[in-house]
Amino acid sequence: MVRALGVGSLTSYYRLHHAYPDQFPTTDYAKLAVKSAAVWEQIRRELPVPYFPNVSMGWDSPPRLEQNVEFKSGRHPYTPVIPGNTPKQFLKALERARDFIGETKRRPQAVTLNAWNEWTEGRYPEPDTVSGMGYLEAVRAVFPPRRW
Repeated sequence: MVRALGVGSLTSYYRLHHAYPDQFPTTDYAKLAVKSAAVWEQIRRELPVPYFPNVSMGWDSPPRLEQNVEFKSGRHPYTPVIPGNTPKQFLKALERARDFIGETKRRPQAVTLNAWNEWTEGRYPEPDTVSGMGYLEAVRAVFPPRRW
C-alpha cells in the first residue's frame, strides 16, 4: 500500500500506536519508551521507505474525559496515563531515536516529536512551572543546532 500511495516516508503519531502500555491505569514512561524503541527496527525492515521514529514527552488523557464517567481501560482516550516523563527520561528517549536513525545510510534522517502543545494530554515539551526549559534543553542536547 505504501508504494501504491506513493508515500516517501512514514512515522508514527505517538508511541501508543506500536507499543501499547501493558498496565492500567498507569504505565511508566521509561518502560514504554524502551518498548517503543524495540519495535522500530522491525518497522524499518517491513517498510520500503524510510521510517522516522517518534518521541513524546508524555500522555495524560483524563483531563479531556467526561468527569462523570469512570476511568477504565478502553478505546482512546481511555488509555493509561504515562507518568515518569521527566526531562531526563525524555532525553534518553531522544538519544535512542537519534541512535536509531544514525544506524542507517538512508536519507533523509529525521525524528518526529509529538506534540508541541497538547497541554490537556500532557504532551508539551514547552516550558512549564515544574520542569522549566528541561524538555527543550533535552532536544538541544541530543540534536544540537548545526551551522549550515
